[in-house]
Amino acid sequence: MTGLFELGPFRPIEAKRGSYPHEEPKAQPTSAFIPLPLLSLELTALTSAAAAAAAASPLPRRLTRLLFVDPIPPSARALTLTVVLPREHMDLPGPRWKKGKDGKDFGSLAAAHPMSTIVSELKASFISSTPVAILSGPGGSAVLGVQPEQAVILNRAAFGHAIENATAQKHWFQLSPEEVFYLCHALNCIRVDSLDNKQMSEIELWDYFRSGSESFPEMYKAYAHLRLKNWVVRSGLQYGADFVAYRHHPVLVHSEFAVVVVPEGAEFGNRCGRLEVWSDLLCALRASGSVAKTLLVLTISGSSKCELSSPDCLEQLVVLERTITRWIPQQCREQRCEPSRDEVNREELIIEKESVLFNHWVVILGFTVLSSLLVYRLKFRQ
Repeated sequence: MTGLFELGPFRPIEAKRGSYPHEEPKAQPTSAFIPLPLLSLELTALTSAAAAAAAASPLPRRLTRLLFVDPIPPSARALTLTVVLPREHMDLPGPRWKKGKDGKDFGSLAAAHPMSTIVSELKASFISSTPVAILSGPGGSAVLGVQPEQAVILNRAAFGHAIENATAQKHWFQLSPEEVFYLCHALNCIRVDSLDNKQMSEIELWDYFRSGSESFPEMYKAYAHLRLKNWVVRSGLQYGADFVAYRHHPVLVHSEFAVVVVPEGAEFGNRCGRLEVWSDLLCALRASGSVAKTLLVLTISGSSKCELSSPDCLEQLVVLERTITRWIPQQCREQRCEPSRDEVNREELIIEKESVLFNHWVVILGFTVLSSLLVYRLKFRQ
């Protein structure tokens, strides 16, 4: 048996394994299939054209090692990984909007109230009053007290979880460490006090969260990266991931992505071993697929001079997005896959060329008929 590596127009790299080696998957135009031995996947076996395409769109070091160097265990024979760069070029399933009592989904409601507008209203409301968040314990979470009108907009922006209380004068929300630092650092609209009611600076707050969790720098960078793109980010612990990403408020839509954060670099120490072996990747892939979510891997890397001891390192950290999906052979054999954007554009171009060519021949045929009639009429008169 052999493994097949496909390099298509958008430079996807797929490792396709199955019990049907004689049935090669349908190749995309300008694609190249490269057969490689089953247990000897070496990067040097790529052809010059494939190597040039891979060099133009390199994979992370650990995923490259995983796909090309490490032996594939028998448990992975029915697995196909598709790593796409960039993520927006991949045809992913759309959002799964929830439905109201009238049977209509909430897509139109979300379009009328975009998340960017709601967050801007939240920032303007909080800056005028500067609510205070109080650290609630060694776990790093905090409790934020706001006025009733501010609680409404905080809930619409999907920050924190409301805490039920008897008094109606003030509403309380429990925030995660990433949410606290995002409201304090990125939006600059709240104040954070310590357990002894002393106001904390951004550096003190950064050190406090780092002391509670060593992975806070990369986790916050991933959280802020998605939040700045107007995704609603919540904890993904119940789905076996770091975060889950929603297109809008969780009341209106189901989450689309299960997010796994993969740090890469010497500054992250021994936290760089995530998704390094097939078992880790299989677990994350299976868990996200079983709950109808796409696995989104965010690779966090920085320069050699990046110091994680200060929040200034956030400007030096780079986030690389990749989605990983399973290839299901039954769908490819028995169901017609939806055409990609590139195929649709190519078909439209071919139809347009055929239409121009047809019109050209119609004009020529018309002139030929008219000329024949004119010659026949002149001969008849003579």
